Amino acid sequence: MSVCGKLNTGALWDCANKDTGGIEQREIILINRSDIDYQNTVVERDTETKKHRISNLALLPDAKAFAFQGIPSKSILSAGYQLQTSDFIDTVSHTVNVAIYNQCEDSLVTLNQFIDGAEVVAVVENKSKGKDRDCGFQIYGFDRGLKAGELTYNSKENNGIVLLPLSSKEPDFEPYVPYNYLETDYATTKTKIESLKG
Repeated sequence: MSVCGKLNTGALWDCANKDTGGIEQREIILINRSDIDYQNTVVERDTETKKHRISNLALLPDAKAFAFQGIPSKSILSAGYQLQTSDFIDTVSHTVNVAIYNQCEDSLVTLNQFIDGAEVVAVVENKSKGKDRDCGFQIYGFDRGLKAGELTYNSKENNGIVLLPLSSKEPDFEPYVPYNYLETDYATTKTKIESLKG
């Protein structure tokens, strides 16, 4: 059994594998939280064995994930988290930012789905993937879900792109920082993500 509130590992600097920060701008994968098969998804969380990861992400039958693409040379997509202190239990707010690229009907329907309360989980690919590419992906909002934040559109700003923040909402902050997502290795995880998109 894990002992809460006790440190059992340090943070080592590896000058041969320097972190670069940031996430890949190719895409952020969003999954309706209600479409996750929590019974068959494998979550490994144990401070004694230094595990905080999802090693199998399963969806319910006929469910699929959706890609929200970035622009390769720009930093439109982003992700982060922040400690939320409390008089009782401290929690974590997760945030990912995606973009909606036009004002066509499909885009407007997507925005309305978020306004109507869509609750999602996000799979994000880090630029820094670790020495053995074993920390390339993280999952945000897994335990409580992410919802639309402040939504503002102005035709004179951002080249008409709607920047949509998705974040943890009080009182449903996450109990932990985002999970590392690794199914055997980087290549297997990447293939699995592609298969979830259907």
